[in-house]
This record gives sequence, structure tokens and C-alpha cells, in this order.
Amino acid sequence: MSYPTLVLALVKVIVEIVLLIVTVLLAVKVVGWFTKGEMEEWKEIRKGNVAVGIYMAGVIISVGFIVQPGIKSFLDALGLDLLQSTNVLIALEAGILQLVTAFVIAVVVQFIALEIVGHIHRLFGSINAWTELQKGNVGVGILMGTILAVIGVLLADTMSSILDLIRSNIPEILRTSLVIISNLH
Repeated sequence: MSYPTLVLALVKVIVEIVLLIVTVLLAVKVVGWFTKGEMEEWKEIRKGNVAVGIYMAGVIISVGFIVQPGIKSFLDALGLDLLQSTNVLIALEAGILQLVTAFVIAVVVQFIALEIVGHIHRLFGSINAWTELQKGNVGVGILMGTILAVIGVLLADTMSSILDLIRSNIPEILRTSLVIISNLH
């Protein structure tokens, strides 16, 4: 392995960690907006509510699994195109498109999952998930966090497939978006 390849690999690791942290924090913030009427997660966590902490861990794990293929696609697009000396701007656009797609899907999936999980009391009778979380019901926290984490794990593979589809159609997607943008002006 050559020295430049090693340096590029280390830079990719650092960028991947930064991108993962930023996208997960953004997604957690958006998920917080979804539950504003029901619960203030960080307020509950500051009070030491373990159940909410477990639930939020599930959110973070789920989002991490869903956006990771987008981050990998972003870094692959940049790394490969930089090494092949092709148009860096197109590589950057393609990578950003894949990363944003992964982020949007992660947020939409969390919204749908929270809507379903938040109404779990309709499935099981008298349990109101949000109320139970605020009371510190660890069992509900584990249940909700696990459901969200499993959704993320299961969707990671699907996300990779979606991003592969996008990657194989990047030139057409970029041309279409340029046409749309030029028509807006």
C-alpha cells in the first residue's frame, strides 16, 4: 500500500466520522420536532429518564444505519473520482445527492416509525408510549428503541440498493436537475 493511499484512507475515516455525527445529530433534532407535542427528549434525559435515553439510543442507531450507506457513497464518489482525475464538481454533486437522499429517507422513516410506535397503545390497549416514556417506563423505552434500531438495521441494505440505483443514473439525474434549475430562472 502506498503512502498517499494510506493518507486518503485515514482522511476518509475522519470525514466519515464527522459526517455520521453531523447527520445523526441533525436527524435527532428533526425527530425532536416530530415529538414536540408529545415529549421533550433532551429535557427528559437531563432529568435522568433512562427510558427516554434508551428510546433515543434506538433513534440514533436507526439513523446511523440508514445514513451510513449514503456517507459511504459520498466518500466513494469523491475518492474514486479524485483518484481518476475526473470532474471533481460532478463527483461532489453526486456524493451530496446520495448523502442527502439517505438523510431524507432516514428522517422520513423515523417519522413513520414514530407515528406507528407512538400509537402503540391502540395495538396493546391502555399503554400510551409517550406517557410511559415520560414516567420512566424502561420496558417501553426498550421496546421503542429496539423497534427503531431494527428498522434501521433492516433498511440499511435497502438504502444501499437505492443509492446504487441513483449512482448508476447520476448523469441523467444531474442533467434533469440542471434543466429544472435553469427553468426556474
